Amino acid sequence: MEKGNRRVLVGMSGGIDSTATCLMLREQGYEIVGVTMRVWGNEPQDARELAANGD
Repeated sequence: MEKGNRRVLVGMSGGIDSTATCLMLREQGYEIVGVTMRVWGNEPQDARELAANGD
């Protein structure tokens, strides 16, 4: 693979897994393009809120 063709698209969740993936790929010489999805409408509930109300 030519160096100019070493570009990868990574879905960024904002968590450690996607961030670590980007760091590892960059160390291997890849150019990273990060994307995230914006959701319109009701905001997702916080996990702690869901767990507290799950009783």
